[in-house]
Amino acid sequence: RSRLAIAVTERAADAVTDSRPWLQGLGPKLNRSCFRSYFAPPRHNMSMKLQKRLAASIKDCGKGRIWLDPNEANEISMANSRFNVRKLIKDGLIIRKAVKMHSR
Repeated sequence: RSRLAIAVTERAADAVTDSRPWLQGLGPKLNRSCFRSYFAPPRHNMSMKLQKRLAASIKDCGKGRIWLDPNEANEISMANSRFNVRKLIKDGLIIRKAVKMHSR
């Protein structure tokens, strides 16, 4: 990352310690990773385990054979039923990958 981004992050960490008196004693211990983990907004990593399991069950194959479109992660993560997963399969957002062939 650039020096400017690091400086801005450190300034933000200093601002957090100024507004939260119970963090005053931390000083240099409050580094960038600590700031990111405790004070940054939470990252929403979408777990699509349910959708993959349902799709594997519907397509009658293993979970490793299912491909979920990474560009449509928001839409796929909203599907919480077999009906919705079937719709996504029909739309092509969830695909059953082809069987890998051994050439020898």
